[in-house]
Amino acid sequence: MLHFKSVFLLEMMMSNYILGREEPKPTADIGSGSWCRVGHFSNKLYYYKYYIEKVIDGNLFLKYKYPFAQSNLRHYLKNTGEDLHVNLSDMMKKSAQLKNNYIKELKAAKLFCQTLPPGEHFFTSSHVSRNDFITDNSDLFYAIGGYQYWGKGKVNIQENTYSSVLTNSDRLCDYFMQFQFVFFDRYNWNVGNKKFGVRLGNAVPVSDHFMGRFHQECLAREYNISGVIETEENWHD
Repeated sequence: MLHFKSVFLLEMMMSNYILGREEPKPTADIGSGSWCRVGHFSNKLYYYKYYIEKVIDGNLFLKYKYPFAQSNLRHYLKNTGEDLHVNLSDMMKKSAQLKNNYIKELKAAKLFCQTLPPGEHFFTSSHVSRNDFITDNSDLFYAIGGYQYWGKGKVNIQENTYSSVLTNSDRLCDYFMQFQFVFFDRYNWNVGNKKFGVRLGNAVPVSDHFMGRFHQECLAREYNISGVIETEENWHD
């Protein structure tokens, strides 16, 4: 069995946190390429869009079974390309996996802070982590699929000399940490994938090839999805 201190050191060696303010940069695949690359839309696709918008707006099953997927698809069809900011707390109510990733990042950040000297420090993940909702939640899978996440924050460390003297310890500190868990995804479609598709709520045909054509033919626009949870943690050695 590993000693507690050995476990602590092992976890720190596996930590991806570093000092600094520059966050790791998320990446996104090419999706459907540049917006409106075809330069025009066909009448057939225009009427398909009209049909899909009517279905997703009036389908109560979609509203209650797939609210995130419905909302994200509606935003795509609005054709603005504006970033969409999501409520991560609401998403974590649906996804234990996402919540566990948040807890894992928070714990790793605290462990990293405990290796730092007294003073004020900014820290961030050294790289982006990835996961997906394929087996976790069908609504979030249709809404997002895979996602990226990382942590960042600031910590103020104050040495508690009184406690150190009482316990005959080299150093005991108080920690005041402001932490952010950052979530990112690019809502896009791989138009080269013609083989797979589903009917969302048994009503809306969803496949990468079909849905990506709306972006290519100027009728919808891919966009970024982001969210942040801010947490304050205070503790001591």
